[in-house]
Amino acid sequence: MKKKRKERAQNSQMISNEKRRALSDDGVLRPVKLSKKELDKAPTVEELNQLKEAEYLFHCSILKMQMEELLKEVALSEHRKKLVDSFVQQVTDFLQCVPESEVVELDDISWLSGVEVPFLLVPSTTKGKFHMEPPASISLVGSYPLGTCVKPKVSVDLAVTIPASILHPMDAINQRYPRKRALYLAGLARHLSFAKFVGSLHYSCLHGNRLRPVLLLKPPGKDSSKVTLRIHAIPPPDFLKPSRFHPQKNNIRTEWFTGVADTQQDSSEPPTPHYNSTVLGDHLPLSHLQFLSAISAQCPAFGEGVALLKVWLRQRELDQVRPQYFQDRAMTEAVLWSGNSISHRRFVLLKIIAHLLELFKQNILFVIFFHSSHADIPKSCIRFVGGPLDIVIKVGKEIHTTGEEESLKVVQSYNDLSKKLWQLKGLPLSITSVQGAHQALRYTQFLVFFDRKKNHLGLVPKENKPCPYYITPIKVIVHMKGSGKWPSEHMAIRHVKAAFHICLGELLCKQHKYKCHATPTYLDVWKSSESHPYHREPQILRESLTPEGMLIYRDNAEAQALELETLHKPFLTSTLHGLHQQYEHFGVVCRLAKHWLASQFLLEDIREEAAALDTAPLHSSPQVGFLRFLHLLSTFDWKNNPDTAEHTDIKNDFVASRESLPSMFIVTHNDKKVSVWTKEAPSVQMLQCAVMLAAESLHVLETQLDSGQKQDIRVAFRPPLEAYDDYDPVRLYLSELREAFGDLALFLYDPYCGTVIAVLWKPAAFEPKPFKTSLMNARRVEVNDGVATTVPNVEAILQDLHVIGEGLVKKFDLRTEKWVV
Repeated sequence: MKKKRKERAQNSQMISNEKRRALSDDGVLRPVKLSKKELDKAPTVEELNQLKEAEYLFHCSILKMQMEELLKEVALSEHRKKLVDSFVQQVTDFLQCVPESEVVELDDISWLSGVEVPFLLVPSTTKGKFHMEPPASISLVGSYPLGTCVKPKVSVDLAVTIPASILHPMDAINQRYPRKRALYLAGLARHLSFAKFVGSLHYSCLHGNRLRPVLLLKPPGKDSSKVTLRIHAIPPPDFLKPSRFHPQKNNIRTEWFTGVADTQQDSSEPPTPHYNSTVLGDHLPLSHLQFLSAISAQCPAFGEGVALLKVWLRQRELDQVRPQYFQDRAMTEAVLWSGNSISHRRFVLLKIIAHLLELFKQNILFVIFFHSSHADIPKSCIRFVGGPLDIVIKVGKEIHTTGEEESLKVVQSYNDLSKKLWQLKGLPLSITSVQGAHQALRYTQFLVFFDRKKNHLGLVPKENKPCPYYITPIKVIVHMKGSGKWPSEHMAIRHVKAAFHICLGELLCKQHKYKCHATPTYLDVWKSSESHPYHREPQILRESLTPEGMLIYRDNAEAQALELETLHKPFLTSTLHGLHQQYEHFGVVCRLAKHWLASQFLLEDIREEAAALDTAPLHSSPQVGFLRFLHLLSTFDWKNNPDTAEHTDIKNDFVASRESLPSMFIVTHNDKKVSVWTKEAPSVQMLQCAVMLAAESLHVLETQLDSGQKQDIRVAFRPPLEAYDDYDPVRLYLSELREAFGDLALFLYDPYCGTVIAVLWKPAAFEPKPFKTSLMNARRVEVNDGVATTVPNVEAILQDLHVIGEGLVKKFDLRTEKWVV
């Protein structure tokens, strides 16, 4: 009774499954209406196993279904498999009928009747005999017999074993075996050229190795794109001893290859590891197939895993790693072209082109890849547009460089100091991080540093000694470990930091022999300048007490400046330093951008940090990067979009708060809502001026680079500054002018190599204003209809400019036609 009930249950389950898998007449799966009883029915054991498999092995049933569908998409259809099997069988049968030929010398190829030999026969003569006869065996190897062959490009490998009667045990010497293998492939190609089922025949190289040629076959007609058959000629198993092909062994005799007799009888032959590995590799296809077949039998998912890996590699264009070759597939050798500096290496391409053209002119080139009409091209006809912008940032006297080597030395010096700071012993608090906060450490310093020797201890000049070199300090932020013993008052924190400076200076002097000078706010080391911030100091600066004794937090300029120096600058420096490690031209592009901004009187409005972020988009050369910077500055919609990556939340916040945000809004991942580098400048007028100047400079540079005439890049740049120290009287004079007359005019100046201060009156400067005693600076009183107003006193302002700039200003050029009073 139980047996019958069990059979009925199984039959019922089979019927239910058939209903669920109901197919229509056209073979398409259709939905089946199930009763409520069937819907509420408990899952079967098979269904439970499938659910557990999806849960534990794939974690998600959707992923499993996607992988299954992907494998179905790339797997070979039955129709294509039949086509491949038929084509392979036809080729195999035809190769078994290769006619035997007479025995000839190995260097005699006249019997091939015009068929090319896929091997470079240099030297042209070698010992040995050769003849053709049918293969000893023909076997499928590679991915097709393993079931791991995937679409769209289907390649099937066929291993053809060379008969033992053709080979000789000493064929490993002096390229005899590779030449016999190439001749055997050429004989097979000659025989297959008479087959009607073969569409195309050509040679290729296995993994780009010219010593391992293969023969490629395709079927004729519309089936030519469905499969490619690769024929490999391999020696008989165990024919060549593997011990002869050790990497230290020699199988190419120098006397045979060079044709020059060796006068030294005791001289040892050099090893030939590449040749040895090439010959030894011909023994591997069959053994690899046997090994992988055994693995596949033990692991059922082996084939699917390999197929998925192939798809992944192909999607990322990593499925084939090829050496460089020309369009006619002729191989080239790697040549090392020297350069005195990084900037000189960018002209290696010009050297290669000129060298190849010169070789072609002399008919020395072995591989001809130019058309004959291009012959006799003189070097004077070559115009290389690769580095004309380097001239504006070149430094050095003996060897002109673009400052990249000097910037690298600064970073290396900082790394050495950072390593020694971490190794210090005896600190009251351990160091938690050492971060650079200077533009030189992100490779964007315009005026690069040179090594200076400290020959004396004095820092100020004397009567018989000139002023020493000015060395710009490089700021380094050292964070100490937090502690509950830190004070909560601002002045007390500064005293603790001063004590840290003294202690750290003594330890550096004692343990590493550094010369240090401690101050209350920083520590000077004869490598850089260090500062020790306390992470709660900006917060403490924002604290204040009300008259009622309540503690409140108010933001202020001092806290913001401290936060900028100790948090934002170190983060920006480390980020841009990492970017330069990936793209070596970033520093040069940033320096070009800063020099252009300075030459256009814009660097004090657009900070150098903002310029560095604008040049951060990827580029392959300094010239292209600078042109992209000008294009970005001139075409970007600064009014309606933030300059950031694709982050929806940043754009939404920007749109919601646009009226209160600065005109140029540049943010990073560290400051998503506040543009710390453009918060105060530029103004709308200066940003519009920068956009117009960038568009015009871009047009001028593109016109000059595209023209065939001599280029004058200095139209957009001024000559670089040769010397600069921190005592800048022009900057001090400029600050006095802005403090006195900043409400009436703009004062513009190029801090790198400028010789002119441009004064631009503001549009509302000459509008009359009501008379007030507190607003009489640089103004005079005028009475009209009994009403007293004030207007700018231009004569007095010009006189003040003369007095303040006495001894510094050479002359004043009054452009009175541009303004009236």
